[in-house]
Amino acid sequence: MFLSNESYVVKRPFQQVVDSYRQRAPACLNQTIESSRWQGNGTTRVKYTEIRAWTAHVNATNKHMECTLQSRVTGGNTIELGDYPNKDGHYYMLVDAYAVDQNSTRIVLSKAMGTSDALVQATRNWATGESMGCPDMTQ
Repeated sequence: MFLSNESYVVKRPFQQVVDSYRQRAPACLNQTIESSRWQGNGTTRVKYTEIRAWTAHVNATNKHMECTLQSRVTGGNTIELGDYPNKDGHYYMLVDAYAVDQNSTRIVLSKAMGTSDALVQATRNWATGESMGCPDMTQ
């Protein structure tokens, strides 16, 4: 399902990482975005419009956190092929976090093709605490 994985350790307590994701993931990632693009050749052009809903979920225990990002087309004239696995759509990203020791947390990031670099960087920043900014979900 995911095309690439990366794993790294951040010097931050597990609970602080979880708190960052619980705060930022829903606030930043739960969005509905409309986009349009023109496609064609020479004299024939068609405008495709898509309304896409993004949904983030954060689930955590005292030893493991999972943050998922899913997406589904909700409107427009774009047709998405294939059935959705559930009401929130296809999975685009999964962030797992595990406590290494009192002051370190292992992050395992899995992402699908097309996941933006800005989104990946934002999730890294939330893990390290370096920045709590939101990525531009229109990229």
